[in-house]
Amino acid sequence: VAELTRKSGTESVEILRDRIKEAMAEIRSSYDKK
Repeated sequence: VAELTRKSGTESVEILRDRIKEAMAEIRSSYDKK
C-alpha cells in the first residue's frame, strides 16, 4: 500500500507540474499576443 501511495503521489506531482507548465505557456502566449 505504501508503494502504491508513493507512486500515485509522485505521479500527481508530475501531473501538477505539467499543468503548471501549460498554464505558464498559455499566460506567456497571451502576453505575447498583447
